[in-house]
Amino acid sequence: MKRNCGDEAVRQGAVRQKTEPVLRSVRRTLANPHIPVYHKALVIQGIVLPTMLYGAEIDGSTTRATKNRQRAVNRALEMVAGRGVALKALGKELHLPGVKAAVLKQQWRAVEELPKKRTVVAKLVKESRGRWAWRPRSLREIKRAERKCGQKISTGKELMDAWNERELLRDKASASKWYRENTSSGFGVSELSVKFPELARGWRNVLRIISGYLWTVPRLVRAKLI
Repeated sequence: MKRNCGDEAVRQGAVRQKTEPVLRSVRRTLANPHIPVYHKALVIQGIVLPTMLYGAEIDGSTTRATKNRQRAVNRALEMVAGRGVALKALGKELHLPGVKAAVLKQQWRAVEELPKKRTVVAKLVKESRGRWAWRPRSLREIKRAERKCGQKISTGKELMDAWNERELLRDKASASKWYRENTSSGFGVSELSVKFPELARGWRNVLRIISGYLWTVPRLVRAKLI
């Protein structure tokens, strides 16, 4: 079976079509400075991510297959903290997985669970043949991700967490490097924004600072402010 690029283009077009409606529905909430960061993270976790990840295990976890989904999530993150931030660090602080990591988890679960179903789906999965059939392709992508993570993986969640850490480690943004060097589990901004809601605007600025929105001296010089 050959890879059908036409079908893939159709699926990516469908992803782009649902991006604007979901972002439009959450824009006012995510951009509102008076809503705690914790609740904004829940909106992304409960609305944006599920919408973007629906059926994603079918398309696969390659960069090509996940890039449009990740762009939508990135736009949602920018609504929370503004542009010019290190999105990998911001996602880590808000306890949000990257799209590729989340798709890998979904693939793992689907590969394990679908053959056990008492439906025609199980038969289709078991009888799939060829390099680009869904099951062989998914197994290949999962194994490739395991090798790149460089550790033994036993569950889909472990693979998702390992891939998230790998992406943060490989992010070349200076803010991500600073974030890695100063915390391993986050600064707890989301939780603090609920505990001290009167500092609503302040928590957004804290998010921007720890994820790279800093007016460094070279940047000030280029802007001719000093």
